[in-house]
Amino acid sequence: MKFKCKYLKPDELIKTGTLYQIPKSRKITIDEDKTKDRVIISYIVQDKQYGIIGNEYKPPFIDNNGAKKVDILILVIDESNKKFSSWILDIKQSVGGEDVIFHLLEQLQDSVKHKNSLAVYMDDFEEDQHLGFVTRDLQIERIKESVEKKGKKLNDIEKSTLQISPIIRNKMAMTESTNLKKEIETLSLFLDKKIIIKNKAYPIESYISKKQGEYFVCNLQVQCN
Repeated sequence: MKFKCKYLKPDELIKTGTLYQIPKSRKITIDEDKTKDRVIISYIVQDKQYGIIGNEYKPPFIDNNGAKKVDILILVIDESNKKFSSWILDIKQSVGGEDVIFHLLEQLQDSVKHKNSLAVYMDDFEEDQHLGFVTRDLQIERIKESVEKKGKKLNDIEKSTLQISPIIRNKMAMTESTNLKKEIETLSLFLDKKIIIKNKAYPIESYISKKQGEYFVCNLQVQCN
């Protein structure tokens, strides 16, 4: 079985929303020209294997506003041995602000579904899945500060609700405090390099890009072992 994909010529730039087949080992560059971020992907494709790549890919049957998507979707497939490796990665200038993190997690969750729309045809294959992001600036201390501030705010809310009637207290518990608990849990998991998808925890990988000329560059090697 081979997926119907466009062939990427050596001098051709990847178009967003299109799946390309990579029949042999090669390097592919994905640029974010506005932010000057670059990911150089080195495909290691063995005999009887092939790769797939998509930039901002989602299945064509999903409306443009129907789901979020990441910058990079990668597959390396070994049909002979019934296994494949996948990478779902987004490019961010910095990762530390809670809005950026919450948006990133939504992108990863939706893009797992996009990937699974392909993987459903390989349901008897073994998968090695990679979820994560590429950034020039991972702000761990900023994330920790957000967790601490939200924890203090939650503690203050819970203390104040003890002095009001149970009926009002229950209503408040269903609003701000509930949202804070969810945000604290999500950010704490992110600090532990984890994401929850359908009640299951998955590891999150971070790739740090470095300044090279006018771009911040990350080199990524992908293969199916």
